[in-house]
Amino acid sequence: MTIADNLYRFQDGKLSKCDMPAWFLKATESDDAIGWAETLSRAGCRQVESFGDIDNLNLYRTPDDGFLIEYVDVEELVVSVLIYDRADYLTFRAQYIAPLASLIMESDRQDVWDKEQANK
Repeated sequence: MTIADNLYRFQDGKLSKCDMPAWFLKATESDDAIGWAETLSRAGCRQVESFGDIDNLNLYRTPDDGFLIEYVDVEELVVSVLIYDRADYLTFRAQYIAPLASLIMESDRQDVWDKEQANK
């Protein structure tokens, strides 16, 4: 499965598959041996927030004045979501980002606690 297979758009309260914008296509075609975050940066994205150490939720501003949200579990990219309307972004943040971020942070806390207990 490719990065493009996991690309969705959130609009009017719904997630749906979408075509890649030009900047995203440019990023996926990069053959540099650098990380995805750096590739996005070179394509014009700016990371504004990140949650998690094991599972990750990364939020970017896109070069076309939108938002890109990516959820990466311990193994792979699960989903990339593009949002261009600010009201949709607020809805997505409340309905998806807040619960996922809470789950990720709680999982990270549990992992730290487990390691502390193992070291006792």
